[in-house]
Amino acid sequence: MVGPAVIFPPFAIGFHWYHGAAHPFRWNPPDELASFVAAQFVVVALTEEAFFRGYVQTRLGDVWKPRRFLGALVHPATLLVQAALFAAV
Repeated sequence: MVGPAVIFPPFAIGFHWYHGAAHPFRWNPPDELASFVAAQFVVVALTEEAFFRGYVQTRLGDVWKPRRFLGALVHPATLLVQAALFAAV
């Protein structure tokens, strides 16, 4: 967790310096915050995990036979390819 603590402050300062602020920050949540959060969880997070970690990673595991990697039974190429596909999408 040191990475975000090191990276974010210079990023925030640079972003503010480059873009400037039109107005001060104000919290403006959607009217139906609980519904919005639930929809993001169900529609985005669960389906994305089911597809990339469930389907894609399983099918790639059929291509590259799993082996012990960092304590888990998975091929490193499987992790790299599914992560690259996730990033591309």
